Amino acid sequence: MVNLMRILLLILFCNLTPVYGQIKGEITIKTNSNDCEVFIDGVKKGKGKSVKITVDPKKMFSQIRVERLGYHTENEVVYFKDKEIIVDVKRKIYKSESGIPPIGIKDLSGDKFEADYFFYDYKEYRKNGFAQIDARCFTESGVSGFGENAGKNLLLGLSASGYIDTNNTLFNTEEHKCMVEISFNYARSFFYQIEKDCNSLSMQMQVGLKYDFKDQFGKKLYSFDRDSKSGTYFLNFINWGKLEYKEKTAFMDKLMQEAIVNTLQDEFLDSAIYVIFKDDEVLNASKLNELKLVSSTTVADMKSALKATVTIKTNKGFGSGCVVSNDGYILTSYHVIADAPDSSIKIITNKGDTLSCKINRTSMIADLALLKTEKSFPFSFSLNNSSEIEVTDEVVAIGTPASMELSQTVSKGIVSGIRKGGNGLTLIQTDVSVSPGNSGGPLVKSPATFIGVVNSKISGGRAEGLGFCTPVSDVITRLKLKVK
Repeated sequence: MVNLMRILLLILFCNLTPVYGQIKGEITIKTNSNDCEVFIDGVKKGKGKSVKITVDPKKMFSQIRVERLGYHTENEVVYFKDKEIIVDVKRKIYKSESGIPPIGIKDLSGDKFEADYFFYDYKEYRKNGFAQIDARCFTESGVSGFGENAGKNLLLGLSASGYIDTNNTLFNTEEHKCMVEISFNYARSFFYQIEKDCNSLSMQMQVGLKYDFKDQFGKKLYSFDRDSKSGTYFLNFINWGKLEYKEKTAFMDKLMQEAIVNTLQDEFLDSAIYVIFKDDEVLNASKLNELKLVSSTTVADMKSALKATVTIKTNKGFGSGCVVSNDGYILTSYHVIADAPDSSIKIITNKGDTLSCKINRTSMIADLALLKTEKSFPFSFSLNNSSEIEVTDEVVAIGTPASMELSQTVSKGIVSGIRKGGNGLTLIQTDVSVSPGNSGGPLVKSPATFIGVVNSKISGGRAEGLGFCTPVSDVITRLKLKVK
């Protein structure tokens, strides 16, 4: 009986051998463009929408890479017995084509999220999508805790995208049209079993991120949740079984970063996201008629400077303002009145009177706003563009820091520096003590020369003893004002 079984097995083996030898290792790689170049295991095999490749029949798997000029590379594992593989290359390199301005980071959250492993049969995955199998190769994969570097990978992935400015520079509120808050929802590591044993594994990473885009004044512009994957990589190519734990983690980090980049690339395929790059400035100064300010009685000393400084209150908070004409024009920072309807903006004078006003013109880029009230004022600041400013000049800031009860507060200091911000703007740096409520108030050079508008928002709370102001020259240019 045993001998009979051996004979039958021998016959079966002999019958199968020629069949196996007749299998041709030819597969077709189909792409979505004539300019796609196809590489197998790093070797170029052809170019076009359909590339036929002959591989070693004994080699049951390969790594495919498809490159297309102006697009991001797509990677995929090719299983030999799949005669036709479709690889679409669609993620454009938008930065070079559209000149998308950098997006500043407002906040990142990557500490608490799901980090899971999944195991699939690669052949079944290609045919039917995701049908999870028994994770018997889990111990063979030799990895754990891959989510421990999520925060770092989030930062590196966003930086690699070319769209997100991760420098978080001091002046980024001027340089960026928008800021983004990003939270990490999950990361999933997929191991694909190529053959029956656990030595032939491929890996792919999937991440889920939530993006909230806001302008520099906190108004939400656009948001989305996106699930995206990295390419699929055959682990034998990197000798996975012999890698140390740190080396395996480093490889998984790279895949996670690639998936993070792809969340943005996938979203950029949707034209709706481009709303975040629109210029939403309320009034574009370049299209406005030049406005002449009437200043018959100008500030001559600090007492009159106090009378020309007001508090501005809205339904969202308060700030300060500078009277720049005797007939009721008041200069302030845009972020003081951002998103506030005219009806909610109130001017509180030096005497405590409350006045209504309307927004006359604004510059979001320079963070400036000009308001108009029907009330006349005894004194106004003269916007003298010829006034020279030098480092170490003594200056005074007047405003309402921290609380409405502290209106008309006077703080003294010096000009610490003249800085170049984004969009061609100049900033006066000072060590004068300023708080958010000072925003929109005057910076005055002794004895009573108005040199700029306090914009404490720029400091962002990231440094001590730093205040920043928009100089008179930018006020005149950005709001298109005519002064004596």
